[in-house]
Amino acid sequence: MASSNKAGSPPSRLVPEWVKRGLRSRRTLKTWVRCCITFIACMILLVNQTTLVSMGQAGFFAAIIAVMLPPFLPFSLYAFLILTLAVGMFLGWAWGCAAMAAGLSVRDVTLLAQQQADAQAALVGDVPVVSQMQVFIFHGRFLDPRSSAVFGAFLFIGAYFFGLLRAHYPSLTITAIFGTIVLDVMCSFGPLFFSPQYTIASMFLLPTAYYVAIALVSLAIIFPESVNHVWLFNLKENVITPVQKMINLQQRMFEVDLGSLEAWSELQTVSQAISQELVAGVQALLPQVSFAALEVSIGTLSPADLTVVSKHLTILSSRTTGLSAFLQTVHGGMMTESRSRSNDRQTLLRQRIREKELRHQHDLSTLLPILSSASTGLRAQCLKSTDTLLEWFNECNSKRWTNFMKKLNTAHAEDRHAKLTTCLENLEKALSEFKEQERAQLLQPYERFFLPETGRLPEDLINDPTNPEMFTARTLLLCFMFADTLVAFTEEIASLLRTAIELDSKRRKPRIWFPVSFSKRARKAAQGRKDEPDPLSMGNTKDLTSFKERNASVSSDESDATKAPKQKKGKDPRKYQTPDALPPKSALDWFFVHFAAFCRYLRSPESVFGLRHAIVSIALWVPSVCASTAWFAYDNKALWALIMAQVSLAVYAGEQIASFLLRVAGTVIGLLLGMAAWYMGSGHGDGNPYGVVIATSALVAPFMFLRLCSPPQYTAFWLLTGVTIVFVTGYSWIDTHLTSQMVSNSGVGVELGWKRALLVLIGFTAGFIVMLFPRPSTSRVLVRKTLAASIDEFASLIVSELEVFLLEHESHLGNLKSERQSMKSHEVMGTSEARKNRTEALGMKLMDASTRLTALAPSLMTAKFEPGLRGKWPGELYNKLYANQNALVFYMGLLGTTLARLDPNWCDVLVHQTPFLNPSLLSELLSTLAILSSSLANGLSIPGSLPSIGDRLIYHHRMVHYQQKQLLPGGSNTRGPQPGEEGLDSIDTTHVGLFEVTLSVLADDQLPIHSTAVIALANIFRLTDECGAIIKELCGETTFAGFESLREEYLKREEAATLGHHARPSEKQS
Repeated sequence: MASSNKAGSPPSRLVPEWVKRGLRSRRTLKTWVRCCITFIACMILLVNQTTLVSMGQAGFFAAIIAVMLPPFLPFSLYAFLILTLAVGMFLGWAWGCAAMAAGLSVRDVTLLAQQQADAQAALVGDVPVVSQMQVFIFHGRFLDPRSSAVFGAFLFIGAYFFGLLRAHYPSLTITAIFGTIVLDVMCSFGPLFFSPQYTIASMFLLPTAYYVAIALVSLAIIFPESVNHVWLFNLKENVITPVQKMINLQQRMFEVDLGSLEAWSELQTVSQAISQELVAGVQALLPQVSFAALEVSIGTLSPADLTVVSKHLTILSSRTTGLSAFLQTVHGGMMTESRSRSNDRQTLLRQRIREKELRHQHDLSTLLPILSSASTGLRAQCLKSTDTLLEWFNECNSKRWTNFMKKLNTAHAEDRHAKLTTCLENLEKALSEFKEQERAQLLQPYERFFLPETGRLPEDLINDPTNPEMFTARTLLLCFMFADTLVAFTEEIASLLRTAIELDSKRRKPRIWFPVSFSKRARKAAQGRKDEPDPLSMGNTKDLTSFKERNASVSSDESDATKAPKQKKGKDPRKYQTPDALPPKSALDWFFVHFAAFCRYLRSPESVFGLRHAIVSIALWVPSVCASTAWFAYDNKALWALIMAQVSLAVYAGEQIASFLLRVAGTVIGLLLGMAAWYMGSGHGDGNPYGVVIATSALVAPFMFLRLCSPPQYTAFWLLTGVTIVFVTGYSWIDTHLTSQMVSNSGVGVELGWKRALLVLIGFTAGFIVMLFPRPSTSRVLVRKTLAASIDEFASLIVSELEVFLLEHESHLGNLKSERQSMKSHEVMGTSEARKNRTEALGMKLMDASTRLTALAPSLMTAKFEPGLRGKWPGELYNKLYANQNALVFYMGLLGTTLARLDPNWCDVLVHQTPFLNPSLLSELLSTLAILSSSLANGLSIPGSLPSIGDRLIYHHRMVHYQQKQLLPGGSNTRGPQPGEEGLDSIDTTHVGLFEVTLSVLADDQLPIHSTAVIALANIFRLTDECGAIIKELCGETTFAGFESLREEYLKREEAATLGHHARPSEKQS
C-alpha cells in the first residue's frame, strides 16, 4: 500500500526513478551484495600468486566475467546460463582443435625444416632456449601460408556458425560469444606454432572455471533464491503494485480541477508511465515460467500453478490500462479544444454541444462528482482485493523453508482461505451493487426528458433530433465508458481471486517441486524471445522496423492440450506469394523452389549477420598470422580487438551513432577510473594486493549496481565502464607479477591503459564499420521506419480484432451462405478455448507494439543530436506522431477488450446501426493506413486524392441514419438533420446506433460496453486522420488540380441525396 500511494509523485531530476526503485528494493540490494562479493573473490584470486600462476596470463578474465555475467539470477536459471557458456566454449575448443590438426597436416615439411634451422642459428648462448623459442614463435618465424589459410577457413566457418546460432537463438548468445572467444584464441595463436598445442584455450578456460565455481557457490550460500521465488516477487513489484497505482490514480483524477489542462496533462503522463511499467513487467514475467519448471524448488505454488496465474496477466494488463480510457479521452478533448482557433464546422459543433450540455447541466463538471460517488465503493473494494492478493502471494513466497519444516497450522490455513473467500464475496457484492444501483445515478439528470408512463422521449424530440430542448449524451457516454472499464477490470480481479482461492485450497503447505517435461521446457527456454537485449551489441536481436513475427505463441509454457487447433486449410492472411511464378507442380519445380528458398536465406538478416560476423573476424585476425605484424599483434594483444568487434555486432541495425558514442564514452570513463584504481592501490610501486582489490572493487561496485537496475538502453555503458576498469588493473597486475609466463610486457597504469582502451575502441569501430553495410542506420531513420511499421501493424491488429467479432456475429444471425464460409468461420473461431487463446494472442501483439513504441522513446531524444546534413530534423512532428500511435495502441486494446463482452443483440447494433463497421469505410481505413505506412517508410508523397476518414465517417453515419429513419413508421416525413449540421463530434449522442432512445435502453447493462466500443472506434478513426495530417507535413502531398473542387461538389450531392434533399440547379451548375 505504501508504494501504491506514490502513484503520481513527480520524478526527481537529480536521481532517476529507476535508481530510487533499485535502492528501495531489498532483492536488488541483496543481489548487488552477492555480485560484489563474487567480484571481490575473483580479484583476490587475481592478486594471489598461487592462483594467478594457475590461471595464467589471462587470469583477470574471471573478474571480467564477474562484471559481464554477475550472479544476478536464481541458482537454477544461472546454472542453465553457465551450461550454455560451457557448451559454447567446448564447441569453440573442439572446432579450434580440428583447425589445428588440419593446419598441421598441410604444413610444408621443407619450409618447416628451413625455419627451424634458421631459428637454431639465431639462438644466443646466454639466454634460455625455451624463452628464445617463445620469442621466435610469436614473431611469426614458423608461419606457413598453407597452414594459416586452413586456420582462416576454419575461423570463417566457425564464426559464421556461431553468428547464425546467435541470430536464430537469442537466448544462446552467451554460447555463441564464448564459443567464438575460444575459437579466436585457437585460430590466432595456433598458426604460430609448428607443433600441436591443443591446450592453448586453457588460458580462458581456467579463469572461467574459477569464476563459475565462485558464482555457483555464492548463489547457493549468499541470499539463495529460486525462479519460483523471483517470479512471485516480480509479480508483486512489477504487476500488482502498478495495478494499485492505477486504481489510486482514478481518485486523483476525480479531485483535479476540470479547468486545469496542465493538471490533466500531468495525470496523463503518470498514467502512461504506470501503463508502460505494467506492460514491461508482464512481458518480463511470461517467458520466465518455463524456467521455473526446470528447477527443484521448495514452495507453496508449483510451476504449473505459476502458469495458471500467468494466463491472467495479459488480460489484467489490458484491463488495468483500460482504466485510464476516461482520463485519456477527456485529456484528448481538452487538447483538441486548446488547439482549435478557427471557426470551422468541427469547432462550431463542439461549441454547440458544450452549450447544450451547460444549458441542461449535463456537462462533465456536473456528472463527474456523480460518477466519483457512484464508483467509490467499487474502487475501494478493488484496492482491498489487490491488497488481499498481494498478502496471499507474499505469504506463498515467504518462509518457505520454515513452513516446509513445520507442521501445517490448520487454523491459519483456514483463516487465510476464508479471507480470500470473503474478499471475493465482497468484491462481487460491490460489483453487483454498482451495476444495479450505483451506476443508475448517472441517469438521474436525464430522467426528466422521458415520459414517466412509457419511459420514452416525447414525440417532438423524436421527430426533430436537432430540437434545442433535446439533450446531448456525449458526457454520459464518457461516464459509461469509465463505468464499463471499471466493471471489466473488477471482473478480471475477481477471476484472479477465484484462481487464488482454487490454488489455496490445493496448496496448503510448501512442498518440494521437481522438474517436469525437462527436455521440452529446456528447448523452449533456449529459444527465448526475439526481443531479449544484448547489452554489448550495437543493435537489436529483432528488426524494430518490421513486424514479421506475427504468429508468436502467447505463452512459452502453454501445454499441448490448451493450444488452439492448428489451421491446416485456408489461406494465411499475412502470407506473401510471388507474382512471378505459379505454384510448383513437378519435382524439378520443387527443387528450384527449395533452391530459391536457400538463396533467399543467404540474403536473410540472420545469414547476413553470420557473414558480417565471419568477415570482421577474418579482417582482425589477419595481422596475427602475417610475419611482419604477428609480433605487433601479440605484443599489443590484438586478440581483444577481435573479440570486441565480434560481440559488438547485432542482427539488426539500431541507433548506431548513439550506440557507438555510448560505448566510446563507457570505455574512456572506464580507462580513467581504471588508471585511478591502479595508482590508488599501488602508488608508484608494482601493486599492493590489498589496495588493488579495494580500489578496483570500490570503483566497479557502483557500476555493477547501475547495471543491475538500469533500463536496457544504458546497460552497455555501465558494463563497458566496469570491464575497462578491470582491463587496466588486471593487465597491470599481470605484467608486474607474472613475468615468468609473459613474453612481452606492456607496462602498467597509463602506459598500458591507453593501449587496452584503444583495443576496445578498435574492435567497436570495426564492428561499427561492418554494421554500416549495406546501408547505415541512424536514430532518425530508425524512428521514421519504426513508426511506419507500427502503422502497418495497426492495420493488421484492426483486422485481427474485427475478424472473430464479425464471424461470430455472422454465425449468430445464421447468415452462412455456403459451406466454404462455414468452414472458414469454424476455422477462425474454433472452440471457446481457441477464441480465448486468440484473444490472448491479440493482447500479446498489442503489448509487443506498445513495447516497441516505448523502446523508441530514447531514439526520439538521441535523434535531436545527430548532425542534420539535409536540414533540421522535424522532431516536434515525430513526437506528435509518436504520441498519436501510443494512443492508437491504447484504443485498440480498449476495443479488443470491449468487443469480447458485447452480447449478440448489441453486436447487431454496432454492426448495422453505426457507421464504424461499414465494409466500405473499413476498406478506406485499411487502405489509408497502408498508404500512410508506405509513404512514411519510403519518404514518398501522399496522394492528393487520399480521402479524410473523418469525412467518410460522417457520410456513412448520415447514410445509416437516413436508412434507419426510412425503416421507421412515418420516417420519410420526419425532419432529418440539414447539411452542415452534423460532424464527427456529433456522432456521440443518441444517433450512434440508438435510434429509439428510451430510459430502459440507457439503463441496459450492455450500453456502457457499446459506448466504450463506439468511443474507441471514433478515436481510432480520429487518430488515423491526425497521423495522416502529420505525415503530409513530413512527406508532402502530390498535387491533383481540380480534384478538391470536384470532391466538394460530389460531397454536396451525396449529402443532399443521403438526407433526402435535392441539389439546387445552381449547385448542379457549380
